[in-house]
Amino acid sequence: MSTLKARFDIDQARRLLNDLFPDVDDICPVTGGEASQAYTFSSAGRQLVLRVNHHASYQRDAWASATFQHTSVPAPLIVQTGEHWSLHWAVSERAGGSMLSTLPLTELAPLVPRMLEILIAIHDTPIAGTAGYGWMTETGDAVHSSWNDFLTGDGTYGGLVDWERAMSQAPAHQRDLIEESWTIAGKLMDHGPEERVLNHGDYSLANMLADGDRITGVVDWSYINGDPVWDVAWADFWAPDLGFAAEYFQAKPTDGFDQRLMCYQLLSAAQSLGFYIHTGQPAKGRWLEGPLARLLRSARAYR
Repeated sequence: MSTLKARFDIDQARRLLNDLFPDVDDICPVTGGEASQAYTFSSAGRQLVLRVNHHASYQRDAWASATFQHTSVPAPLIVQTGEHWSLHWAVSERAGGSMLSTLPLTELAPLVPRMLEILIAIHDTPIAGTAGYGWMTETGDAVHSSWNDFLTGDGTYGGLVDWERAMSQAPAHQRDLIEESWTIAGKLMDHGPEERVLNHGDYSLANMLADGDRITGVVDWSYINGDPVWDVAWADFWAPDLGFAAEYFQAKPTDGFDQRLMCYQLLSAAQSLGFYIHTGQPAKGRWLEGPLARLLRSARAYR
């Protein structure tokens, strides 16, 4: 289990929820997730979810809840947020169905057009009145003056990895994978435009739920202001068999698409491998070696 994941057991969850809601029942832990510990529960006939973490508030999710109500983007309603000792928590309505990451490819393929519609709707969300590129802060602004500035900083390294420690602990072959990813991505960064749209920031099968042929929820909003291909690259890297990038390009032909896609996939994969090393998850790191090595074999054409 990730060392970043909040330690918050079911008894702690019950005490917190009993202080907040009447008639709490059916508390059940939710598996998965790298940072938040989650529990489903019911209260006064409502089906709800509690999430708890120790590294960030849930204000981005609250912003999504408010922004996307009455739109085609199914962001679950945030009911309440707060702090409990050193932990942040949020309670939201529970989306029906199952995480897309648990579904077989035969059930996922029909959902791709809807995934694409939702992502385009996110990217079309107005962000006038905000400034900057990269990770959105709780004010709606971002700290980087340009997309390239983001790519060469947080876009390469992320914000959750102690790289000095991670690289010192990594096996030599994993260090080589990360460093080659950075090198090739650096040569592709000039293809990234100064386009500035709202990205989900973690648009993956692990952050979407579906019930039959209907996507019922998009959760765990990270928010990046910048190139929309960032979201496409993330979704496509983690589910390459869906052909999501090809579907996006057909719907939204984009200059320099292949180079931008490759750049962002290399950065995201290297960040993820560093994250697994940093958070003590060697099995996930070993699994990621295969997809990253295959990506690099294609990426070497851009050297």
